[in-house]
Parts: sequence; structure tokens; C-alpha cells
Amino acid sequence: MKRRAAMKSLGVALGGLVALPAWANNWTPESVGPAHFSAAADEALLAEIVETLIPETNTPGAKSLKVQQFVQRMIQDCYDDKAKATFQQGLTQTNTL
Repeated sequence: MKRRAAMKSLGVALGGLVALPAWANNWTPESVGPAHFSAAADEALLAEIVETLIPETNTPGAKSLKVQQFVQRMIQDCYDDKAKATFQQGLTQTNTL
């Protein structure tokens, strides 16, 4: 019985991995749209953080691709108010260091 559940989970995961690139391929800063839950200074700080994680080399970096806009949209749309407040507090504390 557990083998069936494992095979089902594996099939769903594999299907998701196959579909993800096609789904994510159509994301653009215009299609993601702006997120308005943080100040412009916080967005600039977030842009620097994501640029540290995905730096610009011979390919565009996170800041050039506006990954900070995507991160803000995902937090705005997918997390509850407590998580948003925690994220905002973390950005504020990072900025004061």
C-alpha cells in the first residue's frame, strides 16, 4: 500500500518539475506586477540581498531581472499577515546593522 502512495507522490513531483519551467518561462516584471507592502527603501535593500544571492556575471543578475519584485509579490500573495510582518521586521533589522 505504501508503494502506491510513494509512486503517486513521485509522479506528482515529477509532473510538477516538468511543468515548472514552462510555467515560469512566461514571468516578466510586467506580468508579476508591483507589490505594495513595503517602502521603496525596503525594496532597494531587498534588491541588494537578492543580487548577493544571484550576482550578475555573464548572465543577468537578480537585480537586473527584478527578482525583488517577484519576491515581494509572492510574500504579498502567499503569506499571512504575521509572516509579512516578520519579513518586514527582518528587512528593518537588516537595514539597521
